[in-house]
Amino acid sequence: MRNIMRNNIRNNIKNFINQLTAFLYKKAFWRQVLIIVLISTLIFPLGACGLNSKARRYIVYYRNMASTKLIETNYDTKTTDKETLVKELIARLGTKSKENEIVQLIPDNLSVTNVEIDGNRVLIYFDSKYQSLKNSDELLLRAGLIKTLSQIDDVKYFSFYVDGEDAKYKDGSLIGLQSEEDFVDENSDSIPTVKFRDVNLYFANQSGDALVKKTETVAYSKQTPIEKVIVEQLIRGPVDNSMNATLPLDVKLLSITVSNGVCYVNLSSNFLTEMVNVSNDIPVFSIVNSLTSLSNIDSVKILVNGQSAKFYKETINLDVNFKYNEEIVDNKRGE
Repeated sequence: MRNIMRNNIRNNIKNFINQLTAFLYKKAFWRQVLIIVLISTLIFPLGACGLNSKARRYIVYYRNMASTKLIETNYDTKTTDKETLVKELIARLGTKSKENEIVQLIPDNLSVTNVEIDGNRVLIYFDSKYQSLKNSDELLLRAGLIKTLSQIDDVKYFSFYVDGEDAKYKDGSLIGLQSEEDFVDENSDSIPTVKFRDVNLYFANQSGDALVKKTETVAYSKQTPIEKVIVEQLIRGPVDNSMNATLPLDVKLLSITVSNGVCYVNLSSNFLTEMVNVSNDIPVFSIVNSLTSLSNIDSVKILVNGQSAKFYKETINLDVNFKYNEEIVDNKRGE
């Protein structure tokens, strides 16, 4: 008889929470999470004498101030319903820590607009502010979410969305379905797929007639060639307002390879047709000088749609291997 009563209490509580979750589904995400967690906190103790439930400990991740690794913190909860628990842990990832040395993974200005459960897959929706995250912060956020939520029973795969569309890497490719295995490294407390490196990027000066060196620390996947990261940073343009972009924002890097010290950069045709408010030689040597700053590259060959027999702005023959050009650099302005 006692077991029957316990099961009835458990089922009644679960049904109530499920009905409440369905009712609040259309409400703002964070308000929904708060109400469900508060009611769960109030209701579960009432049945504790019959259920004798125990809190389960989860590892919730923060990041260090330098955005180079994840920091583990403990979080105890009695929540057992999968959907409710997912939302509760996501809310925790956006909670500020009392410790000054660590930072929450979901910043205050970024909103999780919706969360859906599809079997063993969790679908997480962000607003447009996700696109403005720094590379290192975005990678750590994604890794921390996956490592935190993967502790929940029957949660294995994750999909990310921004403004309702599939989330993309900075190069425009889809992030796609991910799991904890994408971020596992038994020998390190940092995220194994992330590397950090200082690179020299050459942007245009304000008058657009010379290059200025900008040294930046970039975070990128170990599977991504650093040469690709550099060209993508050039396409994205400078953060410093005192510098100008050297490449059209909509130009595409079709491929990039290195062979015998020569870097072959294959760009879309709008590299030739789109206008940039700089001197004609600036876009070419922005790429060349940035890439030849790497120790493994001696020269750069620029192709357009796979062809090298092209002229840039009818003045620069691309059918050559370009080397670093010191004369075009404004050394007074570089970092």
